[in-house]
Amino acid sequence: MVISVSAKWWKATFWGMLLLGITGCGTFSGSSVSSSSGLVMAMPKQYPAVTGFSFSAVSPELEGAVSTLQLNNQNHLAAVISWTNVPHSASFLLWQPGATHPPIIPYFHVSATALSPSSQIIVGGESNGKNVITFGQHQWTWSASTTRAPQWITASWNQVIYAVAPGTKGGWDIIKISSQKLVSESPLPLNAGQHIVAIAAAQNGGLWIATSHPNQIVLWRQGTFQQSYSLPGRVMTLVCPQNPRSLKSANSVIALLASPSALPGTADSVVEIASHHLRVDKLAMAWLVGTQQVPFIAGASSADWVSPHHLLLTLWDSGLNQVAIARLNLDTGQATILPNSIFHPNLLNAQAPFFPLTASPSKNLIVVGQGYGLAFYITSSATWTQFMK
Repeated sequence: MVISVSAKWWKATFWGMLLLGITGCGTFSGSSVSSSSGLVMAMPKQYPAVTGFSFSAVSPELEGAVSTLQLNNQNHLAAVISWTNVPHSASFLLWQPGATHPPIIPYFHVSATALSPSSQIIVGGESNGKNVITFGQHQWTWSASTTRAPQWITASWNQVIYAVAPGTKGGWDIIKISSQKLVSESPLPLNAGQHIVAIAAAQNGGLWIATSHPNQIVLWRQGTFQQSYSLPGRVMTLVCPQNPRSLKSANSVIALLASPSALPGTADSVVEIASHHLRVDKLAMAWLVGTQQVPFIAGASSADWVSPHHLLLTLWDSGLNQVAIARLNLDTGQATILPNSIFHPNLLNAQAPFFPLTASPSKNLIVVGQGYGLAFYITSSATWTQFMK
């Protein structure tokens, strides 16, 4: 597949907007929406197939990575791109089926981002001496004398937003926004030296928090830790389901875990917490792929909880510089690599091998962030027609 994006637009829009935001008036969120002058994709010759593109080919001035992805049931693709050579900036891409001019919104002075269940971006940062969270047309501020800018943000299906920020006197604070109001700001009861590594909104209320030193997952609710689990490794990411129907029980959560024996930069275990029970499934490190049984040595990079019984994973083989998409059966702990899902990612120099993914509710379309670009796993010509109609 060949995908072309207007080099003139990418260079002028991204570089110009980002520099304007950094050197301009200190605006926290970009108020102008830009669109490309054309995005053309050629149909794959066979299915299933992976195809993709790298923005670096048309915009070498910028260095960034797709950090978050989300597909809804209309196949609208939301993505957050974080820029590495333009500090504290990010862009929000919203791509609808058939759109050749996907809008992109730039944000500046960014400390944390997340995508809401409604595929809107939530942005945390600092502006004019105040901490700020922006969600759509809404914006909340609080004094920078109590906390620093948020470092993590997440949202539940009932649109409760949680942010975690360092306290100005040490420790960590939680900021909770509900019914479009900033309703609370309270310290987290963590031990000295305990670091937060990931958060995820609990669908039945509260916040899942993963920590290191020690390695734990805790459930914070109403000012206290109501559940706590010790882990045999460090959490790389926390995963909540695409929708509440994917829950086996109230307040379930999944974590990708890197044990001491994991391949560098990847996870080798999947932890599921449901009904106050913790289960650990060890992932294979060596895979045999296709009819030729080609060796694939990989660890997990990211996950999407697509049904009550299945998890999709991206696997990273650093030796071959390849990514694969796998499906894990949560009931049996068995994982298989999807047919024709292996591809070479477009990573910039020294870029971390992080490959977020998202699947449509029908599972016919899977999108993977591959550094400064996107890869599409398309299962049939009908899916292609539906997505590109």
